[in-house]
Amino acid sequence: MTGFIGNIIKKDPDAVLTYGIAWGDWLGTRTIASAVWTVPDGITKGAESINGAILVDDDGVSHAAGTVALVVLSGCTAGVNYTATCRLTTTDGDVDDRSIVIACVDR
Repeated sequence: MTGFIGNIIKKDPDAVLTYGIAWGDWLGTRTIASAVWTVPDGITKGAESINGAILVDDDGVSHAAGTVALVVLSGCTAGVNYTATCRLTTTDGDVDDRSIVIACVDR
C-alpha cells in the first residue's frame, strides 16, 4: 500500500492510491466498528474500508484486523495540500477523529 501512514504524504495528481490511519495503539483490545472519511474539494474520495485481515504497511509493521481505516484517493492539484479526516467509531461506541495531509506534487 503506497503512502500509507505519515504526517504529510506526497501524491501525484494522476495517482489513485489507498491511504490509511492505523488506530491499534489507541484501540487497545477494541476494533473499528465504522470509519468515515471526509476530504475537501479538489481531491476525490473513493472506497472506504477497514482492514479485514492482518495488514503490513510500507515500513513492515503489522496491524491486526479491524485496526486500520483505509480510503482510496484520486485527483488533486499540484502544489496544493489537502487534509483528509477519518471519523472512527469503535466497537464499544467511542468516537475520535484523525487526519492526514496529502501534498499534491508532480512525481
